[in-house]
Amino acid sequence: RNVGAVSTRNRLGYRGAGARLGSIEVFRRFLARRKSFAVASSRSDGYNSSEEVKSNAFGIAKSGIGEFSPTVILVSTYLDENIGSVARSMLNFGLHDLRLVTPQCNHLTDKAKARAAGAIEVLENARVYSSLEEACQDLNMVIATTARKRGLTGSSGGSRPFSSSHDAGIEASESMLRGERVGLLFGPETSGLTTADISHSDRLLYIPTMPSFRALNLAHAVTVVAYEIYAARELLDSNPTPSYNAEHDAS
Repeated sequence: RNVGAVSTRNRLGYRGAGARLGSIEVFRRFLARRKSFAVASSRSDGYNSSEEVKSNAFGIAKSGIGEFSPTVILVSTYLDENIGSVARSMLNFGLHDLRLVTPQCNHLTDKAKARAAGAIEVLENARVYSSLEEACQDLNMVIATTARKRGLTGSSGGSRPFSSSHDAGIEASESMLRGERVGLLFGPETSGLTTADISHSDRLLYIPTMPSFRALNLAHAVTVVAYEIYAARELLDSNPTPSYNAEHDAS
C-alpha cells in the first residue's frame, strides 16, 4: 500500500470538500442578498407583512368617491390569495365595497393580507353573505361577468344587454351618476358564474380576449373592469354630457 498516495488523495479530498462547502456558503449568501433585495423592493411597491402599516387609500376611496364606486361581489371564491389580490386591484381604482357570497376560504388569512398589501382594510371591511340574492338586495344594477352569451332574461325581466368591458364601464358610470348603486358580479376561479348566478344580474359583461384562451385570473378580471369604470368616470368628470350615447345610437 502506498501510504504517500493515500495521504495525497485524502488531502485532495479535503480540499475538494472544502471547496464545495465554500461554494455552498457563497450561494447561501447570494440567496440571502437576493431575499433582502426582494423584501426591500416589495415594500417599496406597497407590500408589508405588518398589519399596523396600512395605507390611507381606503379612507380616501370611501369618503371621496364612495357614491361613485361600484360594489364588487365574488361568488364562491376558492383561494384566499385571490381575494387578497382582488382587494388590491379594487383599491387601485378607488373601489372599496367587497362582498363575498358563500366563500370557500377565509379571506382574512396572512396569505390574503399579503396579497392585499396596502388594501388590507378592503378585506377587513368585506361582508360575507349566504346568498347572492341577499348580497344584491340594495343594488339597482348588477353586471355579471361572463365569457359566454346566454339567452336568459334579467332580474327585472326582458332581454339582458351584453356589453364589452369598455362599454359596460361607461354604462355603469352613467348609472352611478344618476344615483344608482351598481354591483359587479364575478364567479369562482374554476367555473365562473352559473346560470342561476347570472339570473340575478341585469346586464352581462365580457372582457375581449383571444377566443382560444379566454380564461382570466379572477384578480385580473376585476382589474380590467375596475379600470374601465375608473377611466369612464374620469371621462364623465371632464365631459358631463358625453357624446357616447349619441354616437352609438347613430351607429
